[in-house]
Amino acid sequence: MGDSLSDKIQAELDSGMLNNLPAPPLDPTKTTWSVAELLSVDTTDLRMIIPNVWPAGLTFFGGRPKLGKSWFMQQVSYTVGIGGRMFDYPVERGKVLYLALEDSVRRLKKRIEAMGIPPECDITYQLRWPPLQGKGIDLLATEIERHGYLLVVIDTLSRAIPGIDQDKAEVVGPIIARLQELTKLHNNGITLVDHTRKPSGFAADPVDDLMSSTAKAATADTVFALYREQGKAGARLLGRSREIEEVDLRIIWDRNTCAWQSQGDTGEMEMTEHRANILAALEELGGKAQATTIARAVKQDLSNTVKRLNELVNADFVYIDTVEGKKYYCKNI
Repeated sequence: MGDSLSDKIQAELDSGMLNNLPAPPLDPTKTTWSVAELLSVDTTDLRMIIPNVWPAGLTFFGGRPKLGKSWFMQQVSYTVGIGGRMFDYPVERGKVLYLALEDSVRRLKKRIEAMGIPPECDITYQLRWPPLQGKGIDLLATEIERHGYLLVVIDTLSRAIPGIDQDKAEVVGPIIARLQELTKLHNNGITLVDHTRKPSGFAADPVDDLMSSTAKAATADTVFALYREQGKAGARLLGRSREIEEVDLRIIWDRNTCAWQSQGDTGEMEMTEHRANILAALEELGGKAQATTIARAVKQDLSNTVKRLNELVNADFVYIDTVEGKKYYCKNI
């Protein structure tokens, strides 16, 4: 990006004129449509940062501190920057702008070396950026227009909007809306790294768990959150989007490659684990038992145990034997 951009950034940081609200959102070329026009228009396919997982558009990526959010976004950026694969999906190659506002040169270098990111990887890092509530958002728009960034990562949102009360929707809302307009104008992705609340005891929900104003999640196209699950290896990547079905992946940290690896859909994995537990319990019970006995052995409720037993019957792992009117589930040898 050169010295000229660095000079611009420093000038904005020193200007003292950083408290203005951003300009009105950028308007797409066409904003008025008839039904006939909508039915006949040739819309482009949804652009994906990670196919089947991470769509383009404005994305929030939340999680508790020290959970590995920056490592994850570094991995996404690396994959986009070289056109590699992530979670076994081929990723479109493109330019990445990474605003690493909480990092130092030392930390970035250490992370890049650990991940084996090659010099040709097309990521540009900025360790300082003018606040987005000031001229920073206009500078960002200019840089996206000039360089055609496929992905912009803002790590973190709090550092990008210093002094802003994120509980005030009327303040944070226009900033988030402007960023979303940029993604619509350029058909690219902007990801805001954010924090989630402490676990509340309720089911994980990335939209509800984002810190501060609901205006953030309400404006976003997609919201992801990373969760550690007690007693389980790895983490859970949960996402909700306007564009694609809910994402719920079990991912695990690979120390050898310093990367997150997908183990598959969380629901399918839990189902597989439960089935395995049932089969193991059935083996210990002599290969034949009633559903109530099996449910007690695996410490699952009866209705779910019966459901999984029937799935195992359909998959030919288990068969049913009726003796004196009582139903027994028997393990196939």
